[in-house]
Amino acid sequence: MAAKISIIMGIYNCSKTLDASILSIINQTYPNWEFIICDDGSSDDSYQVAKKYERKDPRIKVIKNNTNLGLAASLNNCFAVSTGDYVARQDGDDVSEPDKLEKQLDFLEQNSEFAMVGTWMNVFDEQGEWGLVRTKAQPNKIDFIFGSPFCHATMMIRRHDLEKVNAYRVSKHTMRCEDYDLWMRMYAVDLKGYNIAAPLYKVRIDHHTFTRRKFKDRLFSMCVGWKGYRLMRMPFYLYPFLFRSVLGGVVPQGIQTLYQQMKLRRR
Repeated sequence: MAAKISIIMGIYNCSKTLDASILSIINQTYPNWEFIICDDGSSDDSYQVAKKYERKDPRIKVIKNNTNLGLAASLNNCFAVSTGDYVARQDGDDVSEPDKLEKQLDFLEQNSEFAMVGTWMNVFDEQGEWGLVRTKAQPNKIDFIFGSPFCHATMMIRRHDLEKVNAYRVSKHTMRCEDYDLWMRMYAVDLKGYNIAAPLYKVRIDHHTFTRRKFKDRLFSMCVGWKGYRLMRMPFYLYPFLFRSVLGGVVPQGIQTLYQQMKLRRR
């Protein structure tokens, strides 16, 4: 019997981009999937848009939080009702390439030593594609000093491995870095990941994307990193790298934005 993939997605006020995101899953070349979408208290029409597709395709299930709980809690709610052998991610303002699920599943089926697999990402906005996010093929623990070595929304994870670490950790500290926390907890118990060197996912990034991260988010990220370093038993001489995120917060926003845009531009 063909493996079943559960795609989990938390949505919040993304009604303008949600159609394209959902259709990119419906149009996947691999057909044996279920799509669990959790509306996290949207004030726009996101929930209604998602329900429209639920009525059309029995593989889609839409659930709703009574209040805004954040991405980690929403994804855990999706995971709790999912039934797939593998768990994949998708964001409501991004697009998956048609063969993404098929290629990731094929990789995991053939490489049992890896618990999860991600991909590179093309960057786009209203004017079209303008950048590329590359990730290291086989990240090790040391790579976490530079931040998350995986692109969260591209990931596919073996269900039993996600269960081993109790999925996402819900905390104010993990807001905007729930994936960084998850990967470190997985690596701490020797669950490794791989990145396919191909852009199988399109991430929407515009000027506003770079202004969403506040200074408190940087502080929380440092706290998450400290906990993750300890779990992974990182050498003490690497702990000063935890301050990179906070120090970046004192750089003027305009310079931060310019730096991030230059880093993502295609080379």
